Amino acid sequence: MRALRTILVAAALAGIAAPAGAQSPADLLRAARTQLEKLNVDSAAVLLRRVSDLSLHASPEELAVGSVLTGAGELILGHEAKARAAFEEALSRDARIRVDTLASLHSRLRRVFEEVRAAPPTVSVTVPSDTVIARDTGALQIVVRTSRAVPLTVEVLAGATAELEASQSFSGPVIFPWKPAGGTAGERTLRVVAHDSGGDRTAFNGSLAVERVTPDTLPVPPPLPDSAFLPESAYGWTRQPRALFRGLGFGAAAAALAALGNEAGGGDGRAIAVGGVISVSGLIGYFKGRRGTHPIPANVKRNRDRRAAEQAARDSIAAVNLARRSAGGLRIIVTGGPS
Repeated sequence: MRALRTILVAAALAGIAAPAGAQSPADLLRAARTQLEKLNVDSAAVLLRRVSDLSLHASPEELAVGSVLTGAGELILGHEAKARAAFEEALSRDARIRVDTLASLHSRLRRVFEEVRAAPPTVSVTVPSDTVIARDTGALQIVVRTSRAVPLTVEVLAGATAELEASQSFSGPVIFPWKPAGGTAGERTLRVVAHDSGGDRTAFNGSLAVERVTPDTLPVPPPLPDSAFLPESAYGWTRQPRALFRGLGFGAAAAALAALGNEAGGGDGRAIAVGGVISVSGLIGYFKGRRGTHPIPANVKRNRDRRAAEQAARDSIAAVNLARRSAGGLRIIVTGGPS
């Protein structure tokens, strides 16, 4: 049975005079109406789906007619709820559309369509109930959907001050981004009001509680303990170059005095002996050394590099934490809702 229906649809489409590539939206609408008059609803549906192809650039009026024809097909099949939804879509595309010339397609088409037109448009508001946005760059996305074009007023009030206000005719889903003024916390009111022939209707009335969010920061590590560093000096025996130089210096002076005495004819060998003793004492003092501390250059350098690395890490963490605190965030909790 399904195969037979597919064959019939293909045959009906094959019977359309204009080739598919050359058909305009108007051509497709005329062909779809012809198929509905022959009660070929499936064939008409295939044509109507092609009307909405973006590449054909159908006008809003043509798209509205396509929705009416879709609703007519649903009435022929006995699907009144689907027909009403299609008529709502037609009115959202062209609020002034008339169906008098299409009334012959179904005995109830005009009555059902006018009932849909007379009914108040449906308006729904979607907003996250609990969300966090960036304080400086984030925005709460308020989505308003309407069943057809209808004048709306969307406003967010902080006391008597409007932080968001839009008032015009909207159709379909529309997104209103709202940023809390100055990134400040506090209570706001979100209100969406529809204006139609039946008067003003509040579609949404809710409270927006805005509060600052404390950002997560990186922990700052404690200072390194003394045990993390190597000793920079050692205690032990050290040689005394001063003793060597002092002994050699005095010994050389004594030898020089003895030499001068010999030239004057009154030299004394004891000066040379004293100089020798002093020089030997200097040598003994150098090799014997004395107890004391001396630096360990390799450890000094390693400790200096480690302190510098630790400070760099702490500076990096401080910079990250400062950036996070500056960016921060705002938590928005929505209470209330559709009226």
